[in-house]
Amino acid sequence: MMLLAAAPRATAQDGDISVHAGLALSAAPEGQPLHRYSRPLHGLGIVMSVGVAGKVSSTTDLEGEVVLGTGISKRQQFSYNWTEDYIGQSRDQLFNILVRSYVGQSRSFALVAGGGLARMTYRTHSGVRTDPFLPGRPTSPLPDQQLTDWNLTLTGGVEGSLRITDRVSFAPTARVRWLRRPMEGGLPRTLGVSRYLYQFGAAVRLGL
Repeated sequence: MMLLAAAPRATAQDGDISVHAGLALSAAPEGQPLHRYSRPLHGLGIVMSVGVAGKVSSTTDLEGEVVLGTGISKRQQFSYNWTEDYIGQSRDQLFNILVRSYVGQSRSFALVAGGGLARMTYRTHSGVRTDPFLPGRPTSPLPDQQLTDWNLTLTGGVEGSLRITDRVSFAPTARVRWLRRPMEGGLPRTLGVSRYLYQFGAAVRLGL
């Protein structure tokens, strides 16, 4: 989800430390298609972020960010001489260190970049196998599968800041997240999960 933007610091009352929380819409595009598997996993989710930032200079903040999301979920299918229908899911949790660089002394617009670790969870459930060439088209349940992986993530984005009070600001945010997913095989590959997430939202920042 998105972390927030910094408010212009016109007074010393703003302090050098701030905390923030935000909500964002996260769009996951289709990943690479795989033969015999249905359309790659894609969709929209909601993410929330919380963080703490410290002022390094008049134009730079250093921030710790935690991003939690609902993930995406779609019904998918594998087909060969039989078919397997199941629900595929992907959920990411991010733990980042970000640098926020303000454009100008007003601190009303900033560029954000950084990275950290991503906890990526992939799952299939509610699966059914159908054998169309057997009498009566018998079906059988498929076992659920789940994989959790930790890997690198990078973040880039922009954000604005609209001061509400001396200590509180409202920050529209936009982020591009890159996650190093293991795409050689296994669930991330068969689900067709993209390495990119595009997030648009807003956050509230409180100066301490």
